[in-house]
Amino acid sequence: MVKYYYSSEGRTLGPVSPNEIMSLILDDKLTTESYVMQTKSPRWIKIADLPDLMRFLHESEINLSLDDEGAVKLVEYDADAPLFFYIPRSKLLLYIVVSQGLYEIYWFHENWKFLRYRRQGKASISFWRIIINPLAIVDIFHKISLDKEMNAALPCRRDFGAIGGFWYVVVYLVLLITALVYSGLGTIAHVNGNMLVIVSILAALALTYGFLARVQYFVNAVNAKLGKRFSKPSVGHYVTLVVGIMGWISQLAIILVLLF
Repeated sequence: MVKYYYSSEGRTLGPVSPNEIMSLILDDKLTTESYVMQTKSPRWIKIADLPDLMRFLHESEINLSLDDEGAVKLVEYDADAPLFFYIPRSKLLLYIVVSQGLYEIYWFHENWKFLRYRRQGKASISFWRIIINPLAIVDIFHKISLDKEMNAALPCRRDFGAIGGFWYVVVYLVLLITALVYSGLGTIAHVNGNMLVIVSILAALALTYGFLARVQYFVNAVNAKLGKRFSKPSVGHYVTLVVGIMGWISQLAIILVLLF
C-alpha cells in the first residue's frame, strides 16, 4: 500500500496510510489542498491532484464526498438511523443466551462503530485491536452517557463508565472460573458435569446482561423519543447466533450421548 508524508506545523510527519490521511482530513488537520509526498516519490503534490488517493476518499466505508468548494465532508446520514445500537432489551437478552455471550461482542462492535464513524468520522484503528483494552471498553460506556445528541433528547443521570468497568471485571472472572471448572472436571465425561457447565454459562450470561441492560435502557428511551427505527442486523448478528447455536447443540449432544 502506498504511504504518504505530510506537513504539520513546519514538520514533516509520516509515512501514513490513506486511512490515516482520511482521518487527518476529518480532524481538520489536512484538506484536499494540502500537499503530501508519496514514499516512492520526492515531489510534494496536492491531495486533490492524486487520483488514487481521491478515489479512496470517495469510495471509503464512511462515505466521503466533496462539496462545491472542494472540501471533504461526511455524507448526510439517514434521518431515521438510530443513535447507537437500538434493539429491544428482550431481544438483546435472547440473542446473548442463544449466542452463548458472543452477541455481547457484537453489541460492543455496533456501538464502537457508531462512535468511530458517526461521531469521529474516522475509519482507522481496527475494532479487534481495541476490544482487548479494558479502558476502551469503559470508554464506550462513558461516551454513550455523555453523548450530546443523546442528552439533548433525554438527559443521562449517570456515567456508564463504572458499569463498563464492572462488566469487564465480571467477564474475565467468568472466563477464569469456567477454565477452572473445565480443568477440574477433565473432559467432563458425565452428565452432571455438563449440566454444571450449562448452568454456569446461563448464570454468567444473566449477570453480564444486567450491565448492558442499564445502558440499553437509556439508548432505547432516547431512540424511542426521537422516533428512530431499530438497528438493522449485519453479518455479525447472524454469525454470533450461528456459532452460539452450534455450541449449544454440541453441549446437548454430549449430554444425550452420556444418557443413552
